[in-house]
Amino acid sequence: MTEAIYAEIDKKYADIASTLSEKDKMVLGLAYCPLDGELTRDRIRVRKLYRKYNLSAPATMSMDPSDEGDDDSDDLMGVQRRELLAQIFGLDDEQKHRIEIEPPFYLDYGYNVKFEGAFYANSNATILDCAEVTFGHGVLLGPGVHIYAATHSVNAKERDAVLERALPVKIGKNCWIGGNTTIV
Repeated sequence: MTEAIYAEIDKKYADIASTLSEKDKMVLGLAYCPLDGELTRDRIRVRKLYRKYNLSAPATMSMDPSDEGDDDSDDLMGVQRRELLAQIFGLDDEQKHRIEIEPPFYLDYGYNVKFEGAFYANSNATILDCAEVTFGHGVLLGPGVHIYAATHSVNAKERDAVLERALPVKIGKNCWIGGNTTIV
């Protein structure tokens, strides 16, 4: 079945495939080289950001109601973590207050992840966003959830040529995905 999907994609883009960047091919579902310089730089960029996020301290919350605290005293995520998430996923000011991710978490690029509203991920989430990964409003991920838009080709010639494939993943609104679930 996957081979048929890839054959359809290849046919659809056959006329322009040779003119596309590896990043464009990746997002469209065409065979692409993950060792491409642009893709490698993008992965390194996001790894540096999520490493900072994963090592960041949670917001400090005072148990004393009279203590005004710091800027993030009413926000468990904290200002630093929200700013890092905004950089990782390209979130605007409104979006960054609706996304909560418990560290550690891991992903490939960040820019292919789309949030349609509030989102929560427990610790150890992994999102391989080589194609678009969309989360509807109110999605909750239990601990250790893995979501893979990326795959290795079922075609041996593509694998030998160090080519990969990716297909989009869309999770509808108000879904709760239990711990240690893997979605491909």
